[in-house]
Amino acid sequence: MPEQFQCPEDGCGFVARTDEYDEAIARGGRHLEQQHDEDVDESDLEKYVASVSST
Repeated sequence: MPEQFQCPEDGCGFVARTDEYDEAIARGGRHLEQQHDEDVDESDLEKYVASVSST
């Protein structure tokens, strides 16, 4: 089942959907660092990743 990271920043609609949980975490972390200048720990991102339906 695909995994999805959704950016928690208000007004930001960034979503990363991947087949791998670790990749969703990595993409989310890169997004927050590059677009929002946030230094985040991987464990902080876990609450923003969820399994989603592929349909």
